[in-house]
Amino acid sequence: NYKKTIFGNSKINISIEAGSSMGWNEVCPNNLIHASIDKFGASAPYKKLYDFYGLTAAKIYKKISKKLYEFSLYGSKCSNKRFWKNWKASP
Repeated sequence: NYKKTIFGNSKINISIEAGSSMGWNEVCPNNLIHASIDKFGASAPYKKLYDFYGLTAAKIYKKISKKLYEFSLYGSKCSNKRFWKNWKASP
């Protein structure tokens, strides 16, 4: 099907949207990490808004790292143990 062609066998899906996350749950219903602004009317320089709402590279990296770590602990279907043993990513 079309979604499988686009997403493959991904165990984690990530949406990064400098706007609403609306609709992403339908596109990626499983293990979705959102980085978005789900409020209307916020006004400030974009760097301050991005920091406040978690849209900075460091904050998105932290969310993704946490989810990957949870998968490694709680028996996800990620079976490449060498990957987890050597995984030391940085933002």
